[in-house]
Amino acid sequence: MSRISQFSEASDERQILEGLVRQRKANGLVVRRANALLLLDDGMSASDVGRVLYLDVETIRLWRSRFVSEGRASLEMKLPSARRPSDAG
Repeated sequence: MSRISQFSEASDERQILEGLVRQRKANGLVVRRANALLLLDDGMSASDVGRVLYLDVETIRLWRSRFVSEGRASLEMKLPSARRPSDAG
């Protein structure tokens, strides 16, 4: 699966991703995810993108899967929910 979605020449999604990559003040993780998605859309495999960006291939696949299902919102950093320490005692 080389293409992440139905990006076309005039795709708003692709233009948004390209804009994020070029922003000077964009969040670094968002830019990294956008860059990976653009490389996937250009036809690179997930393993090639992982190799180029020094990331695990499963990370690339997860980002692609989230982007396909959630769209642009998936680019924002998701932190695991904080666990409250158990009240022992």
